[in-house]
Amino acid sequence: MYIIYQATFLEIVMSDGGNPLRGSSVYVLEQLRDAITSGTLRPGSPIRQRQIADQFKLSHIPVREALWQLESEGLVVASHNRGMTVASLTEAEALELTEFRALLEEYLARRCVPRLSDTDLAQAEQAIAAIDRAQNTTEIVEFNSAFHRILYQRADAPHFLRAVEQARVNLGRYLLMTWRREGQTDRSQEEHRQILEACRRGDAEEAGRIMATHVRAVGESVVRLIREQAQTL
Repeated sequence: MYIIYQATFLEIVMSDGGNPLRGSSVYVLEQLRDAITSGTLRPGSPIRQRQIADQFKLSHIPVREALWQLESEGLVVASHNRGMTVASLTEAEALELTEFRALLEEYLARRCVPRLSDTDLAQAEQAIAAIDRAQNTTEIVEFNSAFHRILYQRADAPHFLRAVEQARVNLGRYLLMTWRREGQTDRSQEEHRQILEACRRGDAEEAGRIMATHVRAVGESVVRLIREQAQTL
């Protein structure tokens, strides 16, 4: 059994060191989104509008707009009894999001292969190398996202790409927690290298197949984490 520390947003922004962008409603949105997707604000953590407004010296209107945006992204939920809280995923939702991602990302991987330039392939290789050099889990997640983005942007399928990004955001807060606990970087990196090699060979079908396997493996880790969390409640 393990205990999950649930930081409040007030604690997070108080450690921000007086960033000059504090007065911006966009900054509030970005800070909340980053705190949720990084796992700093864990599922079920309260999001108190008044505290946020007071800390940033803003009216409630821009803070409310930021929370509405986060709600539309599926990152926070509102209830009459508890107010706003960080959204939790059920096991069924995680499985659905994973399969959704696998189908879309398999398509994007296949579609991007004939469009990739030598520069794209070099940048993807640099992203893999950056993961190897990463000093912490947050950097690993950032460079992992960069690897996928470098490939997918060449697929010329913006609607698919936006859907994938949204699904990744909804899973993102669990992905970082999973990497921290399971040390899955080695397996993920091996799959990244296999995908890149298939892209270099121009084998679109193989790149798509490995990508789908890669996404589903990560999703299975997320589901295991959700099950373990449920057992601690």
